[in-house]
Amino acid sequence: MVAGGGSYEAVVIGSGYGGSVAAFRLAEASVNVCLLEKGRRWEAQDFPSSVWQTLQTTRLHTPWGVFGNSNSLYQVHYQGTVIALVAGGLGGGSLINGGVVLPTPARTWRDPRWPQEWKETLWDRAEERARSMLQAEAAPSHGFHQDRVVDAVSGEIEDRSRDCVKLSIRFSRGTDPTSSTPFNACNGCGNCFTGCPYNAKNSIDKNYIAAASKSGCTIITNCEAQFLLPNFDYPHTTSTDSKSEKPSKCECDGHQIQRRWRIYLDETHYITADFVIVAAGVLGTTKLLLQSKIRGLAISDRLGHGFSCNGNNAAFVCGTHLATKGHSLTPKELKNTPMFDRPGPSITASYTSSLGYTIQGAILPNAFPFVFLKCIAHRGFWFGLLYGLWHNVKRLLGARNNDSLIFNMMGHDAADGRIEFDLDRGLTKFFPPTDPLIPKKISTVERITKRIGGQMFMPTSRNSAVHLLGGCPAGRTAGESVTNSNGQLFHPLVHSNSSLPYLLAAGVEKNENVHDGLYVCDASIIPCAVGVNPSFTITTAAEYVAEALVKDAVDYYKSTDDQPASLVQTSDEMIKSDATLSGRNIPELKRLAGARVWETLSGTVEGLPCTLEVVMDIGSAESRHGILKGRLGGKFKMRALETGLLHIVDGTVDMCVVNTRTPFSQYMYYKLLLVSERGAMYDMIGRKEMKPFLLGATALTESRTLELEISQVSQNFNLGSLSESKKASIMRGTVRVSYLALLRSVLSMRGPRKCCFVSSLLLSILCTYFGPTLRSRPSSEVSYVESPDYPQHLEHIIATDDGAQISCWQWLPTANQTMDNALNSGTSTCVLLLNGYSGESYTLPTEDDDLVRTLLNKGYEVWLLRMRLHFSVCTANPFSLDDIARFDLPAAFSGIAAVRGKQTPIHVVAHCIGGLTIHMALLGGYVPVSSVASLTCTNSSMFFDVTKLAVVKLFLPLIPISLKLLGANSVLGFSDSPSENWRHRLLKKFLCLIPRVEHCTCKECDLFSGIFGNAFWHENLTERLHAWLSKDTLVQLPASGFCQLRQICMAGNVVSNRGEDLYMPYIGCLALPTTYISGGRPLLVTPTTSERAHALMQHHHPEFRHVRHVVHGYGHSDLLIAERAPQDVFPLILDGISKSGRLADSGSVSVQSTDVRRRTWVIPPSQATAFLLRLKICVAIFILVIFLCCSW
Repeated sequence: MVAGGGSYEAVVIGSGYGGSVAAFRLAEASVNVCLLEKGRRWEAQDFPSSVWQTLQTTRLHTPWGVFGNSNSLYQVHYQGTVIALVAGGLGGGSLINGGVVLPTPARTWRDPRWPQEWKETLWDRAEERARSMLQAEAAPSHGFHQDRVVDAVSGEIEDRSRDCVKLSIRFSRGTDPTSSTPFNACNGCGNCFTGCPYNAKNSIDKNYIAAASKSGCTIITNCEAQFLLPNFDYPHTTSTDSKSEKPSKCECDGHQIQRRWRIYLDETHYITADFVIVAAGVLGTTKLLLQSKIRGLAISDRLGHGFSCNGNNAAFVCGTHLATKGHSLTPKELKNTPMFDRPGPSITASYTSSLGYTIQGAILPNAFPFVFLKCIAHRGFWFGLLYGLWHNVKRLLGARNNDSLIFNMMGHDAADGRIEFDLDRGLTKFFPPTDPLIPKKISTVERITKRIGGQMFMPTSRNSAVHLLGGCPAGRTAGESVTNSNGQLFHPLVHSNSSLPYLLAAGVEKNENVHDGLYVCDASIIPCAVGVNPSFTITTAAEYVAEALVKDAVDYYKSTDDQPASLVQTSDEMIKSDATLSGRNIPELKRLAGARVWETLSGTVEGLPCTLEVVMDIGSAESRHGILKGRLGGKFKMRALETGLLHIVDGTVDMCVVNTRTPFSQYMYYKLLLVSERGAMYDMIGRKEMKPFLLGATALTESRTLELEISQVSQNFNLGSLSESKKASIMRGTVRVSYLALLRSVLSMRGPRKCCFVSSLLLSILCTYFGPTLRSRPSSEVSYVESPDYPQHLEHIIATDDGAQISCWQWLPTANQTMDNALNSGTSTCVLLLNGYSGESYTLPTEDDDLVRTLLNKGYEVWLLRMRLHFSVCTANPFSLDDIARFDLPAAFSGIAAVRGKQTPIHVVAHCIGGLTIHMALLGGYVPVSSVASLTCTNSSMFFDVTKLAVVKLFLPLIPISLKLLGANSVLGFSDSPSENWRHRLLKKFLCLIPRVEHCTCKECDLFSGIFGNAFWHENLTERLHAWLSKDTLVQLPASGFCQLRQICMAGNVVSNRGEDLYMPYIGCLALPTTYISGGRPLLVTPTTSERAHALMQHHHPEFRHVRHVVHGYGHSDLLIAERAPQDVFPLILDGISKSGRLADSGSVSVQSTDVRRRTWVIPPSQATAFLLRLKICVAIFILVIFLCCSW
């Protein structure tokens, strides 16, 4: 099963005169073929025998909606000026037509639109095959009463000639030699139009379909195909000879699948096949292909054009003076009426005028609601109603039905009608062709009516069509037709902005490309009106197409190693009844789906409005969280991206994804493939992230919010493997389910396992936010080994002017040639790295790459400063950030110059506190600006804007209380030591209780995040690096710098230890190129930190190059230590270093920004004071309320 469906070598959609032929010929050639039919199978006893039963088996399609059962026998389409009647059921129109078999007229052959190939010998052979299967017979020589009436009035038809009418009706008992189907003899009851209740009509289900079933064809009823697309798992090629390469097999649910096409049964389920034959009738085929076209399938713009009603009109004549015997007989009447006096088959006499129209007499079935037909006639509603009621009263009183007859008119209309599909309402609209012969036909029937006496009733609509043709006309090129003479669907030339390479199908000539394995085989390929009953013409055309189809299939399987398998079963096994089918094949999809959920989300992508509507079929037994996995369908609307709708043609959803790196979190992933009408293809990745934060306070928001990434797939993309490197730029945004839409989704949920799905989803969410256990088990004690090949460094111990000891590590470059070139060009090759607070961000010996090795490989000399707040050199002596700016950094610059023996500008790369202190040193004049070649800061600048959660922590007196609790020894150790002070142990227990965005199973990491908040997103780090950071770098933390850091955060910019603004007034002195990099998914420092600094530097020093980047998906320290940092962040740092200089030398620079992926709590510094004031008032009110409640 594929997506719950099946896989076949060929799938035929529709079981009428075209589909049945294709199914039989393929099955006869031992091809594993499946026949899909929208309707049910009708037995002789199932046909309606009363007006009420007819109404129950009728479905009405109107501009105002669709009324009736989907598997009704009569499908009536009303479009204002046209009433079209088509059949629904296994056998198609042959179930309810008159079974008239007439050869294609010469006038039709002479039409210039008639394909030249159909005039050759192959067409004659196809006619012979069709004639031998239909086995039409002439009516008995004694004739029926209808014949005599029509012959008597034939003189009123201008320049007429009598047609030699043959009928696919049995006039003697016997057995079909091909299908072995028994049949009875016609008893002349006249009920052909309501389905033969005596099993005498040789309809398609008794010859072609029965023979196909006998040959091994799988037949599935009550199954409607919605649209079809190429199979995205199939290795399509763009060469001009797609058969030259053998398709590789791919595994899917244990089965080897290598099919070329997907036939979608609804938005989420499909079956696959190498060959698809669309034969759903004119309206069905055109609708299916139009729905495929708006989903990106390249089809000629002529689709829907060339529609013909075959000049159909009907006139109802009653109250005649002649005995017409024009009503069919009930079983009771049949017993009392001799054969010569019975009405006979519905149509036995036909006359054709040389003017191009044909008139036939027809019998009125008793089960037809003719009162309604009279009401909508041209004589008016009330006249028709009264006349019809009087006519029925006469019948109830026992009057004989001798005064009524139907005249069926056909002709050669212009075949210039049009069929359209209204996507919003899901309705098929058609516009009738021009029919210049209508006046002639009406005038003739009026003369006939006058001659036989009575009243004539004609529908007010211009056409009453039962013989629909065209919509996918056959021809020579895609510019003038939709298919070629073999029924292969043309592939038009695709415009340059299309991104569907699989649409470039193989063809002999560039302007005659066709889709491989896609055929149309029904009345829709007939390019013009036939003028007579077209069933034989359609069958012949289908035989012609089937011959080319079988040859194509045989050649295809000869060119591959996969030979078609013959699945020969008995007819009883292959034609499945509705009861048997409910647990097999297609209906099994919906049973296994479990629950169907509709979800509507709205929001913005790149600041532009969008709407995502998805339908999810949830439930799969193959997964640990099976009921929370499923397939997706639906549509996406974003007018700024595409003017029309983007349709989801392939999608999966998993609502319970866990990650060992983030064991407390749960994710919901949506993976969608979108296709537009113009052929553009987009990948959409959606993610809902749920973290146990603040006791589930964010549960409702996070579970309703979907973060999107949309990328367009490039033209050289191979369908068999979605490659990220072949996608265009990524657009990001957020959509959300409103509470009202959420309520609608819950109420509209369907499926036998919907309660199981809801309970599983709620339980999963509750376990995430309130459960005592982890969502995933992290790997057991992760082992890490420092790389033995890590570059050797030299350590320089430097004494500062205030007596502190700091350390500088030096690496010499490995790419000497690059360094020599840089020296010759006059640019600096020395880079100084400044760490954040206490941690290590630049040298990562457990990883394959880090910033130190990246710089060395580029030929730079690297220096890493370990300031007094670094865990390796910190002491219990109190200090402030001013001391680092005033003493540590000047000492480092002097020490580097002394070691190198020359004073040259140095590139500085600083992170977090390192960025703050270098700005303070430069603005305070402690380090000359001329000694810095360029400045690159990650998540830091002279500003320091933090998230709201951090502001709340800073507002509360946590830092002063913590420092008081630490006492004289302000260095907090992370490891548990027996000699540790009780104050330190108490503080660590308290810090573990402070809320943080992400919890961690590692005690050191969890404690560190309690102090600052999370420094990185755990999913961005490898497990070995996380273990190394926790065990080897989180050793101790000097807390002396917290006081000044708190003042800087509260002020929003660098201030002195006493809160004085000693630095910002000298911003004009900071004349150097800068690069500011922020994480687009902030945890501690917000992107406004770099935004404000970048704007300020551009304002004061526009002569230098200033660049700002916001890197999506990164938080704080993970900008430097993440697994993908070498690909995403390091090139930005190298760019800032290598292109440092004045603007005149480097050109203009634009700001690059990205939407924040997670909803962040960002507060601008200008609003900090007002926010804190409101927070104080809220806390005071809360305490007052608690006090009053306790007092009361």
